[in-house]
Amino acid sequence: MSNESCVKKLCMQFDMNTIQHLGISMYAKLSPVLAELVANCWDADATEVVIELSDSDPLPKHIIIRDNGNGMSLEDINEKFLKIGRNRRYAESKDTTFKNRKVIGRKGIGKLSIFGIAEEVSVTTVRDKVKNQFRMSLSRIKNSGTLYYPDHLIDAEACDEKNGTIIELKNLKRKSNFDIEAIVSDLARRFLIFDDSFKVSIIYNDDINKKIDLKNEMRFNNIDIEFSWKFPNQNLKGVYIHEEKVVGEIYTAKKPVPAAMKGIYLVARGKLVHNNDFYGIRASDYAHAYLTGWLNVDFIDDDAGDDLISTNRESLNWENEKTEKLREYIQKIISFVTQDWRKKRRDNKEDQIKSKTGLDINDWVKSLPANDQKLAKKTVDIILSSEALDTDKSSELVNYIKDSFEFESFKEFAAQIEKYDEESQEDFIKLFKDWGIIEAKELYRLAIVRIEAIKKFENYIKTNAKEVPVMHDFLKEFSWLLDPRIMNFKDEVTYSKLLKEEFVEEEELEENKRLDFLCVDFANTFFIIELKRPNHMANSKDLDQALEYVSFIRQHTGNDPTFSATKIEAYIVCGGIADKAIVREKADSLSKTNKVYVKTYNELQSKALKYHSEFIEKYEKIKKL
Repeated sequence: MSNESCVKKLCMQFDMNTIQHLGISMYAKLSPVLAELVANCWDADATEVVIELSDSDPLPKHIIIRDNGNGMSLEDINEKFLKIGRNRRYAESKDTTFKNRKVIGRKGIGKLSIFGIAEEVSVTTVRDKVKNQFRMSLSRIKNSGTLYYPDHLIDAEACDEKNGTIIELKNLKRKSNFDIEAIVSDLARRFLIFDDSFKVSIIYNDDINKKIDLKNEMRFNNIDIEFSWKFPNQNLKGVYIHEEKVVGEIYTAKKPVPAAMKGIYLVARGKLVHNNDFYGIRASDYAHAYLTGWLNVDFIDDDAGDDLISTNRESLNWENEKTEKLREYIQKIISFVTQDWRKKRRDNKEDQIKSKTGLDINDWVKSLPANDQKLAKKTVDIILSSEALDTDKSSELVNYIKDSFEFESFKEFAAQIEKYDEESQEDFIKLFKDWGIIEAKELYRLAIVRIEAIKKFENYIKTNAKEVPVMHDFLKEFSWLLDPRIMNFKDEVTYSKLLKEEFVEEEELEENKRLDFLCVDFANTFFIIELKRPNHMANSKDLDQALEYVSFIRQHTGNDPTFSATKIEAYIVCGGIADKAIVREKADSLSKTNKVYVKTYNELQSKALKYHSEFIEKYEKIKKL
């Protein structure tokens, strides 16, 4: 039949592949279909739209969409509604409606969406007191070739009704009942146009008392929002040419958001154009589970030439310079939000811990010795920044760290944190837990044995045992009495020989001035240890000798590839410091500038006993947890 004959009666011209691919296959779900019909109501300048959903027995399941828009004349039906692929913006050379709304429709195929969920569609429309009604059947369309004549039930009949259109979808393909809550949330997510000038309501099973008025904010129903960021944002100023045109809001929730809501979705002209996405950012980021939001990108749909939006308006074409630059900008937005989220969440967790336990973490860290503050802060930061730990668990671990910082062995253990960063928090948490269970148990067993050694050491002190061989051999076996950091003591043979070659026998050098121990801890700190008898009081010559050792080691370790010492400490172990002002002043000065210290046997014995007794007591508490 010719085009002329189609003008005289209702006629749809099409290729069946168009109906199949752009209608039935692409729109198999309810919400996208309803969204297309709502968008048509917007383009028709409607101010009120009512969606009626019915699935109550005994009536067949059906959907009715009523609007008070402009309606359609007989010519409008043929030339606009029934013409597949009509680009309204191009055909009418107009980008806005009579009410100056930006037209959403563009491709002219949205009306085919109804056949994705319904077998039969009835359209009743009134324009300027003239009513038309027609019915379309999918099965008849499939069997009609390339021309289809809808059933024209009311043909240009005069009436007193106001302008508007009613579309009824019958013989629905879906078997399950309508999930009203999900439909409301999804429709709210697909639009940013609901306000007093465009009211859309849903009535379920004719219950007018339960009418739901759609609001833009309903798109985030059931999401407990914790933090939000508005865009444009000053923190990203100057990174994208169109940044002022990208307007929206991104949220992070207190709990992981539903899978369909994770990521950022894009809206243009008030309607969804790209589903929730992370735009190429790696999906493994823990923050992604909590992130959702939207960005309005009208400029993407303003170009009359390039059509960058997919047929069903759920994705953009990224193979274009314009969209490629947009994607790069959105990636920067996501990176900024996730980093700021971690900081906000960490600060929030710290505040909650203070409120819950009364512990001010900053005050506690500042109360520690200067050399412990950095380690304590980094250890606690790992706990606070861990996304896998809630506030209760974080509080427990932070308090545990605070208590454990009394023990040198824990600080040695915690020093391993230098190997960990944000990418390996879970590994550190596991390491931390391992320490609490395994290391505590092992050190408990060691403590029991060591207390027996401490008692023996006490007896040597009381009897003023000789430094060689008694004290030397005893402390060589139990080197932890000298310093808990020396967990695996051994003589550094290479340097012992080097020292003997340097400090040759001279008349003024007495035998007991020779070096007793030289050892290295796990952090490459050198310990030079000079033993005296328990009753010996350190004098000026003892201090000078220790200083010579420090200078010598510092000179000879600089070029040695085996060791790279960052700190050298010398200890004179004896009964105390001689009771002379000049000796005491020299000892004080050397301890501050050259790391030469005087330690007493009584001090070593008392400290070792306290340390190990406390650890036994601590373990008794740990094993009850």
